[in-house]
Amino acid sequence: MVLAVIAPALHRVAPEQAGRVLALAVAALFTLFALTPHEAAPLVYAWAPSLDLHVSLLFDGLGKLMALIVSGIGSLILLYANGYLHGDARLPRLYAALLAFMGAMLGVVLGGNLLFIFVCWELTSVTSFILIGFDHDRPAARAAALQALLVTGAGGLCLLAGVILLGVAGGSYELVELAAAPGLREHGLYVPALLLVLAGAFTKSAQVPFHFWLPGAMEAPTPISAYLHSATMVKAGVVLLARLNPALGGTELWFGMLCGFGGATMLVGNLGSLFQTDLKRVLAYSTVGMLGTLVLLIGIGTQAALAACVTMLLAHALYKGALFMVAGGVDHAVHTRDATVLSGLGRAMPITWAAATLAALSCMGVLPLLGFIAKEKSYVAALGAPELAPWIVAASLAANAAAFAMAAIVGVRPFLGRPMEQSEHAHEGSFDLWLGPLLLGVCSLGLGVAAGWPFAGLLEAAAGSVYGSEFEVALKLWAGTEGVYGQALLLSGATVAIGALLFALRAPLRSLAGGLRFAAALAPQRVYQLLYEGSLGAAALLTRRVQNGLLNSYLRTVVLALVGISLWSLWRQPHLMVSFNVGEIRTYEIGIVALILVSCLVAVRSESRMAAIVALGVAGLGVTLLFALFSGPDLAMTQIMVETLTVLLFVLVFYHLPQYARLSSSFERVRDLLVSLIFGGLMTLLVLASSTDILDAPLSEFYAQNSLVKGHGRNVVNVILVDFRALDTLGEITVLAAAAIGVVAMLRLKPARKEGA
Repeated sequence: MVLAVIAPALHRVAPEQAGRVLALAVAALFTLFALTPHEAAPLVYAWAPSLDLHVSLLFDGLGKLMALIVSGIGSLILLYANGYLHGDARLPRLYAALLAFMGAMLGVVLGGNLLFIFVCWELTSVTSFILIGFDHDRPAARAAALQALLVTGAGGLCLLAGVILLGVAGGSYELVELAAAPGLREHGLYVPALLLVLAGAFTKSAQVPFHFWLPGAMEAPTPISAYLHSATMVKAGVVLLARLNPALGGTELWFGMLCGFGGATMLVGNLGSLFQTDLKRVLAYSTVGMLGTLVLLIGIGTQAALAACVTMLLAHALYKGALFMVAGGVDHAVHTRDATVLSGLGRAMPITWAAATLAALSCMGVLPLLGFIAKEKSYVAALGAPELAPWIVAASLAANAAAFAMAAIVGVRPFLGRPMEQSEHAHEGSFDLWLGPLLLGVCSLGLGVAAGWPFAGLLEAAAGSVYGSEFEVALKLWAGTEGVYGQALLLSGATVAIGALLFALRAPLRSLAGGLRFAAALAPQRVYQLLYEGSLGAAALLTRRVQNGLLNSYLRTVVLALVGISLWSLWRQPHLMVSFNVGEIRTYEIGIVALILVSCLVAVRSESRMAAIVALGVAGLGVTLLFALFSGPDLAMTQIMVETLTVLLFVLVFYHLPQYARLSSSFERVRDLLVSLIFGGLMTLLVLASSTDILDAPLSEFYAQNSLVKGHGRNVVNVILVDFRALDTLGEITVLAAAAIGVVAMLRLKPARKEGA
């Protein structure tokens, strides 16, 4: 967050090197995370001790793994953005937003308190809204940013409700304490809390049917897409589910919901990527599919599944971040991302080609890259699923085959074959553009060859964090051909064969998708659009009805609402007493009240403007007399000043108004009369009820006894004005100030000079 604040100033000082300096600073943070040993015990810091709220950080295996992904890829993205948007005046804003998002995302992955996680969760939604709508001059970018905010924001509200229910059911908001809470899964709030939490996680991680916002977010520039929608933001929901697995997992509802939605998302995303032509949209749909795979593995919940989940989490961050940056580099070079025309760029962009090849092979699950180990582990997990294993294996095979074809479309096809027309202008990008994808590709290769070293121990700790207890995670490049490993190897061979076939049939598949127009009407994107347009229409209708510009309507609404709320409150008072014993009434008091009532009646019924103004003034002066008679000289003084000014203003304003005319119908006048009588009756009831409640001692004694003790003042009157009745005094001062301003304005009025005068 500190870097986000200083980034614009740094760019002004060194515009050419700002991105590189910021990338080095984040790389230093990555190094700090890497050198710090992970620890299962949370680090607790006081947040709001009076409310028993604390910030706890979990730098366990999962927290450290995600912190390394967020900071490591974040540093490469900052470097990449420096080259991709070189010379763009908006770069300082991009740096600041990216770094602010990075800080919020670190809070999500390292948070050990659900309330703290929720705060950071919402910060990621806000910053991603800014980033997706970075090109805010384009309507498509604004619409995509709003769509992402509305979908994830609605999920965030569900998450908040679920978090509160979890806190009530488990007696704590700390993840460690919730995991150890007895009887949480049997609690009556378990089901609603789980469903609400899943709604929040599914919207954030683009699970079916909320997946449509992620491909739409590709309107953002490539550095943003590569960071938010491959390695970080979209994995927030997956991380939350992994964090809550020890507390909420292991039930049939958990298994059914995560496996059902995760499996559907895995198929929809990976298969949907084959129907796209824009490289970024191809990668976006593939990311949706991978998120579904991760949710599916968490739902299976076995040790093998969770080991596969954390391995695939790392492998996907490496190869998908690289492929996104490769797509941006290609677009930067030939100004197109159309997969149907891209070809033959390998000679012109050899370094990018090498990076793309490594990343694509890892995505395909080809030996000896890390993606191969992750894919093998996912097949082993599917084969060992406690329920529905054949269906999960079949779905995984179809999804992985589609991912194989997708990787060939993005990482292989653009660089092979006959050179395209624009290839004569193609050139290798700057150091900033190719270093990131090449480094990520090399990491995929190195981690595969070294069987996860030096991340093997960290992946084991991360899997233990998700499972709830440590267990051994064996990362092997070659696990043999016996038992379940042999079956997994056969499935890998089938993946390659089917994936190659899907790649060969990519053109007919796109044509088929183009012909299924009827399906678009039932797509979630269409449902969202209908709901969005319906909401706007309902808001416009409500605005026309409520905000109609008629002061009479506004006053009537406010008065009736006040009456309803007050009567409900009075009805709920068990010991409410209303007494008509108002004491001795003097003759002059009756005369003053009668004068006020007659004046009000004359003001309402008069057909003369001046008579109505005079009647209002008389009613106001009558109220002033009542204040003076009942020992309220300050109120009397305020009232007489305001009444005098009001009468003068009315005279000046009414002089320029047309003659009275009857514009309302008889029904409207009767309705307004009834509303007035109801409001007057309520005020009478409140006065009678308040006068019935007799204090044990005069209020003056209370003021005298407490002015020094509680108000720290010896002048009782001053303490009453500035402490006990501070808001009342503020209101009187405000009224007098408004009256004074009105007087000054009137004194400065000058009549318009007529022409020729």
